[in-house]
Amino acid sequence: MKALLKDCKTWVEIDTTCLFRDQYNTTDGRRIFDRDIKEIRDDARANMGKCRYCGALVRRGEEEKHFSERESLPCAGCFYFRDHITEREKNTETTTETNERGKRVTVKKITTVERVEKKCSFCDGRTNCNHKECRAYGVEWFTPENTFFLKYPGGFESIPEIDKLELRGFVLKENILNAQYRHTIGTYRLSAVLEYTDGKPSAVAYYHVWNCRRDYNFRYENGEVFTLDRSFGWKQKKTLDGIPADVMRKLKNICNH
Repeated sequence: MKALLKDCKTWVEIDTTCLFRDQYNTTDGRRIFDRDIKEIRDDARANMGKCRYCGALVRRGEEEKHFSERESLPCAGCFYFRDHITEREKNTETTTETNERGKRVTVKKITTVERVEKKCSFCDGRTNCNHKECRAYGVEWFTPENTFFLKYPGGFESIPEIDKLELRGFVLKENILNAQYRHTIGTYRLSAVLEYTDGKPSAVAYYHVWNCRRDYNFRYENGEVFTLDRSFGWKQKKTLDGIPADVMRKLKNICNH
């Protein structure tokens, strides 16, 4: 599995012993995120998932193997298989002694005897054995809906329709970095974030919509809306949370290329 980094345009190898939806460990010890990556090849997450309980990687079709292996583990060595006190007995022995100064002193010696046995502290009559929790929780699969580069292994291409922005109601000015939409949409402002080639706008990277309460970088791809998480990368969403449905319809009409 390889990832092409945006900043230096070099390929790095991904450590596939532990997989995530939007972040990666490289074989040279770095942690990178979707936001850092342009393209991924030979994605190891296809047909893979993670156990929701123990976090183990599971290949699709091998769920039963994972569950059975966990359920066949012995109690010995399990974190929850611990000593439990079944009986406690206290013995007190009192003696009187004369100390070095000739004063008689009463000494009380208390001995506590505990009997213990190994017992599972996880099961309480309401829950299963810890080893059966993997089956109960199941597997969370890596899918094109929750894992961006499974759906778009080459990442997003730039939106080339720079010449259609004015027809869609945007204003391009030489002294303004991005194209602003002429009108407000409800209480929201809209702009097209541009990419430049040789100092001239050449494409749209994504759109920016905001008011005093909400702020999203987003784009439509094949009619589906994606938001740009500044910490991780692109996330597919059903809608832009908190933005009214009538505003969303207008945004789709304007920005859905």
